[in-house]
Amino acid sequence: MHKGLIGLAVTGLALGGATACEPAVRCGAVITVDTTLTKDVAGCAGTALTIGADGVRLDLNGHTVESVDGVGLRIAGRREVQVDDGTVRGRVALHASDTERLIIRHSAIRGGDNDHTDDVDLSTKKGLVFERVHRSRISDSSVTG
Repeated sequence: MHKGLIGLAVTGLALGGATACEPAVRCGAVITVDTTLTKDVAGCAGTALTIGADGVRLDLNGHTVESVDGVGLRIAGRREVQVDDGTVRGRVALHASDTERLIIRHSAIRGGDNDHTDDVDLSTKKGLVFERVHRSRISDSSVTG
């Protein structure tokens, strides 16, 4: 158990100190530390990105996270997550469940506008889906879909 804790601490220090050293975020990634995008994460099948830890800040840095047929950003069972400064798109752009203290700022959440499937069922295209989300805030943002 100590070995895992040491590895986590070293990883956190390495990523926190030098943004230029962070590997590029790719489709399907699970974000577990504060992350700033350096390019779009687009054209993803399924879920584009998932927040996989509490206390994570995802700075979109003006970029887009996009799923062509699924969820752009998934947040489940998390606390104190922040998403800033970009666009999230997907059949369901952002799906949050069992989440507390989610903050979305300076972002555009767009559901269904990039859907490349032939499915015309508009009920499956949503900008934002919140299930059991508490004490959360969306500010200076737009939501469509």
